[in-house]
Amino acid sequence: SGGEPDATGDDSGPDATGDDGGETAAGVDTGENRTVRAYQAAFGYTTDSLNHLVEPMAESGKDPVGSMGDDTPLSVLADVDRPLFTYFKQLFAQVSNPPIDYIREELVTSLESRIGNQRNLLAETPEHARQIVTDSPVLTDAETAALKSLGGDDGVDGTGAGHEFSAVTVDITYDTGTSLTDAVNRVRDDAATAIEAGADVVVLSDRAVGSGRLAVPSLLATGAVHHQLVR
Repeated sequence: SGGEPDATGDDSGPDATGDDGGETAAGVDTGENRTVRAYQAAFGYTTDSLNHLVEPMAESGKDPVGSMGDDTPLSVLADVDRPLFTYFKQLFAQVSNPPIDYIREELVTSLESRIGNQRNLLAETPEHARQIVTDSPVLTDAETAALKSLGGDDGVDGTGAGHEFSAVTVDITYDTGTSLTDAVNRVRDDAATAIEAGADVVVLSDRAVGSGRLAVPSLLATGAVHHQLVR
């Protein structure tokens, strides 16, 4: 496509959604010019992913039906930047026979997730139950805001509840003049410092992405923080 400005405001290149086959822009506009298309470019969305994945889910509320297998070229061989998630693929198709009954076998099919210190798995104390339980690992904006407000003056619901937990938000964006390695090391150090100071929950946020600020891929940031904390 041509003639339509891309996410950096340059009208000589591909548009923000990657109509050229997946190319994305390095930065996004801020202020009044900040748009959904700019964010899509910053986080690696392409026209294909919007049309074949996001749109069907928005319309029907469920994953689109597709064939088993993935014959797309390896991301490491791509001529354009691809999201880090696409570098990891399952090497086989795992099928249960007979099929799993998700109602009778709810114990193993449940999406229930627990947030907080797991403590010693070989012991059993009342402190082991001091966790936040969610029905799904995917949180709504309201649930995320509630997590981020843990330990605040008003607690989660404005009544002071939630003071038994504390949360710290770590910014995983960085200036374009900073190397990715330095940015990842800073995120790791900030998360470790928060835990050492007594935080129960660390929220990794890329909300500050914008013109002049890039985001550490969430998969890379999460993995780096995990390995830092389990040392």
